[in-house]
Amino acid sequence: MTLSAIYDLRYSPITFDFAVWLALVDCVRQLADEQAIDLTIRADGYRKMTKREHGMDTDEKRWRLKSILLSCCDLLPTLRDVTVQRSSKDGVYDFPANYPKAYTPSYRPPYLAADVLRLHGLGAEPKVLAAPAYAKNFVQKGPYVTLTLRTSKHFPERNIDLRDWGKFAEHIMFRGHNIIVVPDTEWVLMGGPRLPASMETYVAPMAALDQRIRLALYEGAEMNVCSSNGPAAMMFYSQAPVLQFDQFRGGVFNSDKWLAGNGFPAGGQFPWSTPKQRMTWTESSYASLCAEFDKVMDGPHIRETRGTGDVPERA
Repeated sequence: MTLSAIYDLRYSPITFDFAVWLALVDCVRQLADEQAIDLTIRADGYRKMTKREHGMDTDEKRWRLKSILLSCCDLLPTLRDVTVQRSSKDGVYDFPANYPKAYTPSYRPPYLAADVLRLHGLGAEPKVLAAPAYAKNFVQKGPYVTLTLRTSKHFPERNIDLRDWGKFAEHIMFRGHNIIVVPDTEWVLMGGPRLPASMETYVAPMAALDQRIRLALYEGAEMNVCSSNGPAAMMFYSQAPVLQFDQFRGGVFNSDKWLAGNGFPAGGQFPWSTPKQRMTWTESSYASLCAEFDKVMDGPHIRETRGTGDVPERA
């Protein structure tokens, strides 16, 4: 009745890829016809594969474990128990099925969107993340649009142009929408570039620090606009609307890497996405931000719900 799963930080990243992994393990649960998931997060060591992982010290990794991974655990309703294991004790797990008993440097566990897509093809439903009911008490009631900003020290070439986004915020408000700005988590903790005047009074720092509040805010929005970044994964695996830009910004990714990691060609969409969940496949210049936003907000599926401010209830 319960699926036993492990997320081993010696092999897997301490990033929002964990949200994708949660959707993946729930797809496994669905296909195995289990009722709940027991999760072990093994944290007696950390992966050192990417430039970001080499650039993080142990304190930052431990903080990410608590602020991202454990916070995201509350977004999966079928997750029953979570254990953080800081020892070398081995166990037996249902998923991943090929998890090695001894440390194997070449082992690569499944945690990518491409892995989810394969299970979706077998009949699993990936849109399983949902904000807990109590988190919804902390978010604004009424219609609003969120802007999620990327201004990270990690892969800075992927960061947005704040000047373009500042002018875009003015465009949204000119159209009659309220805005809420979700800053980069690093910006909240350590400071960063000054935000445009059009954004300064609309910042929601708690949404950058608590993933439960973040997703509750996203679920209640008319639209969530973001660049390609970690938190966007939460929206594509939930019922939250999303308009995402910058898949290839800065040249960090290319078409081959996109296909390998996500399972569908560049220019497409996840097959489970709704009409309100779109990748634009353009960079977030002021002109493209306005054009894509206007196009999606003027669609009939938005006009029917605009102004209700309803927050979807958990299934």
